[in-house]
Amino acid sequence: PQLAESVLDEMLQCQVSPDVFSYSALSSAWAKKGDAVKASEVLSAMAQRRLVPNQHVYGAAIHACNRSRDAVRATKLLQRMSEESVKPNVVCFSSAICACAKVGDAAAAENLFTAMPVRQLQPNAFSYAAVIQAHCVAGDVDFAWRRLREMRQAQLPITAATLRPFLKLGAQRGPKVMQA
Repeated sequence: PQLAESVLDEMLQCQVSPDVFSYSALSSAWAKKGDAVKASEVLSAMAQRRLVPNQHVYGAAIHACNRSRDAVRATKLLQRMSEESVKPNVVCFSSAICACAKVGDAAAAENLFTAMPVRQLQPNAFSYAAVIQAHCVAGDVDFAWRRLREMRQAQLPITAATLRPFLKLGAQRGPKVMQA
């Protein structure tokens, strides 16, 4: 990320105006590092230059929130996207749901998951896996199983990563978890 910051600084010193793609690269670099604060600051820097962030810039910032377990910031970024008329995609929602899952906020994860179809977005296997993880982390195995059944009905691929939260919960609670 420091190299990307240096290049952006050099652009400004050379009086070359950074564009959305420049800031997108910077946001992605911070996302890879898992720094939600720095990735979010990219959005502020863009606003100062009167540039409108696109889906990719927001998506990188939300991904950084996922990596750093910052569910509150991820949810706020999704809201901000809507306020700025930038349509979130399935990846943006799924990353935010995953951030909620990592902190055990099943209610927030579920709210985001159910908002997807309302916004004409079809949850994918990653979306389902994230919301299943959220319910398992929160200890709501019945709801997690319900989402797994829906995933099967939608004929989405179920992987070991999808089922791993049930295994972790089963190890903590015993065999009843696996019988639900």
